Amino acid sequence: MAFNTMQLSSEELIDALMHRIQKNTPKWDIAKIDALENRLQMAMAVVRGARNSHQPINRIPPELLAAIFSMTQYHPPGFLPLVGPGTDYTKGCHWLSLLEVCRHWRGVGTAFHSLWAIIDNGLFPLTFLKRSSESLLTIIVGLTKIKFDQQYLAKIIGELPRIREFHVDFCHSDSLLESSVFLSKNAAPNLVSLSLLPNRRRHVALGVSSTLSKLFMGDMPKLKQLCLGFFTSWPPDYFKNLTHLCLHNQDTLTRPSTSEFLDFLESSPLLEKLALIDAGPTRYIPDDLPLVPADRIIVLNHLIEINVKTSSGIASITRLLSHLTLPEQTNMFLWGQPLVPRPEEVSSLFPSDIFRLQNVQNIQEYRLIEQGSEGWSSPDIVAIVNGVLFIRGNSALTELATLLPLRFPQNNIKRLLFNASSSSHFDTISRMWRVAFEHMPSLEVITIRSCDMHKTKVILEGLYPRGTDKSFPCPLLTSLRIEKYMSDISTFLAFFMAILAEERRGIESVEIVSLNKSPAKRWVDVWSVPDSSYSDSDFEEDGCEDDQDEVEGTTSQSDGVDALKRRVRNVKQMKRANSYRHWTPKEWPTQAYLWQKECEMRISSSHRV
Repeated sequence: MAFNTMQLSSEELIDALMHRIQKNTPKWDIAKIDALENRLQMAMAVVRGARNSHQPINRIPPELLAAIFSMTQYHPPGFLPLVGPGTDYTKGCHWLSLLEVCRHWRGVGTAFHSLWAIIDNGLFPLTFLKRSSESLLTIIVGLTKIKFDQQYLAKIIGELPRIREFHVDFCHSDSLLESSVFLSKNAAPNLVSLSLLPNRRRHVALGVSSTLSKLFMGDMPKLKQLCLGFFTSWPPDYFKNLTHLCLHNQDTLTRPSTSEFLDFLESSPLLEKLALIDAGPTRYIPDDLPLVPADRIIVLNHLIEINVKTSSGIASITRLLSHLTLPEQTNMFLWGQPLVPRPEEVSSLFPSDIFRLQNVQNIQEYRLIEQGSEGWSSPDIVAIVNGVLFIRGNSALTELATLLPLRFPQNNIKRLLFNASSSSHFDTISRMWRVAFEHMPSLEVITIRSCDMHKTKVILEGLYPRGTDKSFPCPLLTSLRIEKYMSDISTFLAFFMAILAEERRGIESVEIVSLNKSPAKRWVDVWSVPDSSYSDSDFEEDGCEDDQDEVEGTTSQSDGVDALKRRVRNVKQMKRANSYRHWTPKEWPTQAYLWQKECEMRISSSHRV
């Protein structure tokens, strides 16, 4: 009986097909069966497509679905993008797996060209370049895959009119910067962000000039963000009206004078971020010509963050700061290894006249980390962040406690956090601490961490009333917090705090915290390992803790602790369940610090290749 297929339902048609296959299979050869199987698989794909088209997500307008795809991508910041191991950028290609879900999604992904606008020479660059069509581009060259050639660079430069961000590192490409391919005759009308990192070693070896040749016909009208390595000068009228500036690893012999650098800053009054990483006006005083008039001041009222990494001492930092006006919201990060070489003093880091530096006028918290002189590979840091002064380094304690206040206002400091070095050296006496405390009349809370309870006692002796009138420093002090690396507090120290509380009736609370982790004899900066994740060791520890890490516990009772409880209303004995605080600002490590470390990793990798 013949079937009229036009009168059959889909289900009846499938039943008829299955009946026909079962009946005629013995008569067919393998080739016919294979051909039929392929046709059935195509039919199944059509059925699955029809089913998927009824899913709620596939009823979303394609524009919205493309926006969802874009949200799964990682879009690196335009200024100092971090793209190395351990960053979110390495997961940025995972969005491509969405294109394998179904033909509809694959079609949407292919049709929206902006999804392909980040061109990285380490990730199918020519495919992305083709599919990006007319979209504005972010170009990343030599940052994830350090090797590339002039032919590839020529293809990229051919798209220069639609490049919005251009980040290129020549660490493994000799002096390609001088090639006619890169110095294209094309303009860059849409270029907003430029990162240009030449191979400094190769440039110096070849005697390449540290003056930047003309780029892009000198036509970069929209450029706002610049990161430039090696070069110390450029054609007139270049790089004006910037909002973000990073100078990196400049040629030491031709760095600008302070006067020249101030001229450059003056051309970008809307600057928001400034980073000088082994760069900037670092000339010695006899060579820093022409001299800058003392009253020449550059106003940077929009500056949010300034980073300075130095290997040549702090005199150049002090000199630069003396000619700047900074607003209250400016966060300042200064680092080096060491930051303050002998015989310089950290107290000289700030100019004698700091009234134009509004960000240092209202410091309310002072965190002082005595780092010790041995076995520490993290950099020394001086940071001013949101009213917090943070100092970590190997500076003499007497200098930090007594000389720094001579240049730095400490009248408004309410909280002092001090971490004594784990080394045996402890160059302090109670009289020195008394002088230091006298500079902090508003101090309310003191936190001391030490491996040695004797050191803690010496510090607290500075608070003890002296003289016939029994006057004492820090009259507003109400709280003490003692952190220690042992289970029990010294009976002698407890007795001393009890006597101190008796003399100073204003002390309302004492916290004694036992830390479960002894300070390491050798602290290793995570960046010493090329494949490490992107976090400073201090930053990582400090970021994972909260108040729940501290639990109230009991330790062995002593007469000293009992005496302390009789004199202070609120005495708590606590234990930390997890890590302990390093007190680094949550803004550290900064983008500039991580960028510098990532550059060092690439250079190290290029030397191993």
